[in-house]
Amino acid sequence: MSQNFHLESLVDRFNRLSQTTFGQELIATIGEYIRYNQSIKITANKMHIHRNTLNHRLLSIKKIFELDPHNTFQLITLYIAYL
Repeated sequence: MSQNFHLESLVDRFNRLSQTTFGQELIATIGEYIRYNQSIKITANKMHIHRNTLNHRLLSIKKIFELDPHNTFQLITLYIAYL
């Protein structure tokens, strides 16, 4: 656990994202993706979006946060900042 998570900068990004509609969609996407065990199919179905839309959002999350939601450790870091 000696990793430096840089949570302050991640929380700041979440706060900035929450101020736009697209950002709110990305934040909801992270929550649902985690809730449904990183399942693209289930998450897309529960969010009523196409799988490609979900993949595009996850790619946007990766670019914004510089963390890959498909990587478990990086997803945990995102989740901690999300909380």
